Amino acid sequence: MTGPVPPDLLVVAAAFSDLQQGRHVADYDLAKNMTRSEAKTLVDLAVDAFTSWQRVRNTAEGRVFLTMLYLWKPLQGR
Repeated sequence: MTGPVPPDLLVVAAAFSDLQQGRHVADYDLAKNMTRSEAKTLVDLAVDAFTSWQRVRNTAEGRVFLTMLYLWKPLQGR
């Protein structure tokens, strides 16, 4: 498996990171009040990510992405 990362997988990876950051802010930053517009933006981002994931989930790149998500913490300490 070589070559460029599929654009849909880039969308999924970026959304995963952005949504995780948004979750941390929502859960732990008590000074932050999320506006309706900010919430809608994150929901739209999640919808786009799921749509993109449907197109790449059965590809070799998609399987590698899932594997790396699963193994990220165990491999991080090495």
